[in-house]
Amino acid sequence: MLISLGIKELSDRTASQVPPPGGGSMAALSGLLGIGLLQMLINLSQQTPLLSAAGSLREKQTGLDKLRLQLLALVDRDAEVLAEILDIFRRTDHTAILADAEAQQRIQKAAKEPLQIAEACLEALLIGSSLVGKVPPHAAGDLVTAVLACRTGITGALLSTVANLSWLADAELVKRLEEKVSQMKKQADQAAKALEDMVYSRDGYQAMR
Repeated sequence: MLISLGIKELSDRTASQVPPPGGGSMAALSGLLGIGLLQMLINLSQQTPLLSAAGSLREKQTGLDKLRLQLLALVDRDAEVLAEILDIFRRTDHTAILADAEAQQRIQKAAKEPLQIAEACLEALLIGSSLVGKVPPHAAGDLVTAVLACRTGITGALLSTVANLSWLADAELVKRLEEKVSQMKKQADQAAKALEDMVYSRDGYQAMR
């Protein structure tokens, strides 16, 4: 299991010639890192009475706990799905994939599973974007870093979905997935940009504008 590996072991495994892991697992990992940083910031804020009084941070922390557990599971689940897809492409003639029922079933799974990663990362990103003014001023850069890690997770997961669409025979399903991908990307980009604009307008961060 990937989540049981140390940082160096995971890095070595990712850099090896044979996947998994692939982009989906790395997207989930990026979201995990962002969530960990968000939780650290909330813990820091709860130690400051003035900031702790500015809204309920406990509920946000609970939400992030659930998302972290989801993404931990999805790191390994995506690796399993990728292994199944690679097996299909190794033993199935590429020209026959659109007509192969088993191949289509697995490709549908490979297209849909990353959306769970994207959804979890998006939820974490929106929690992060709501923390402006609720974390210590000196930690605003860490808040942006956390949100951008979540956005990377969203982007990577959506790319994993899109990469499988050309192999799907169900045109209606492809259309629905494309619409969902576009909607989620737009929402993530807008929320992340709004946070960046707010933080980068502050003294000490204007060099980032």
